Amino acid sequence: MADKLIEEAEPRSCRRCLLGPGCHERHDRAAPNCVLSHGTAVSQFLCQTAEAARSTRETWDRPSAIKRKRLHSAAATQETESKKCCGEWNDLVIEFPTGERLQTPSMPLRMSSPVFDAMLTPGFRESKDKRIKVDVASFADFAAFCNMMRPGAWSASNVNEDNVEGLLSISDYYQVDFVKEACEARLLTMPLLPLPRLLQAQRYGLQKLFRHAVMHLAEKGKEAELRQLRISSPDAMLEVALQMRGLLRAKAKPQTPRRLPAYCKVTIGRRFNVPYLVTCYAVMAQDILS
Repeated sequence: MADKLIEEAEPRSCRRCLLGPGCHERHDRAAPNCVLSHGTAVSQFLCQTAEAARSTRETWDRPSAIKRKRLHSAAATQETESKKCCGEWNDLVIEFPTGERLQTPSMPLRMSSPVFDAMLTPGFRESKDKRIKVDVASFADFAAFCNMMRPGAWSASNVNEDNVEGLLSISDYYQVDFVKEACEARLLTMPLLPLPRLLQAQRYGLQKLFRHAVMHLAEKGKEAELRQLRISSPDAMLEVALQMRGLLRAKAKPQTPRRLPAYCKVTIGRRFNVPYLVTCYAVMAQDILS
């Protein structure tokens, strides 16, 4: 492109130094470095042409100042509207003993928990202040619970070994039954610690887990565990004892009772001559023989 511009600007160039028409006269009077000077001029011309082309391309490629200003204004407006929407949606503040705070929407909590619904009913202090103090779980566990309560976010697979303890405490305190059932199902799949699981099941009313732990202690419970259970929960210890008795009866072989011979009854009757005593001694003798 630069060569074409040079040819158009200087159609009749000199073969010797490309100075254009009248070159011989000027060349005769010029210094010996005429060709070098002319070559420098051509190089400067080519650099200026390339710089102009590059500047033109950059001007067309990048957005103009007005376009950039409009894009920035649109992005700022969208961000402001997003913050306003999130602020209106997250209308409840959860405060923890550690000083941490969590902003969350109140409607999903009210729909899933009768306790939250009662606390946020008009007339209560929590409804007026839009603040609730939580001390039954940590910030991380309650944040996970709030995220699960959002529309379309609930799944039983979200309950794992890391958050099952906290979610169980929250669901029991705020009476969220479907989360509590998911926690019980997760605990049944985890490695069983008989004594802690039995006390945990008794505390939170988990019937399936309670029966599972009672059966395990009745079959494989150690003496130290049973002694600790007797101190911690006598009612649970009674359930384990009843289960152990049932297992022993099931394992015992049935025995056929032997009948008391007839001459024993006759001998006893003749000796004491009392029908009542005859009957009693006969029964006692039959029990002894059996």
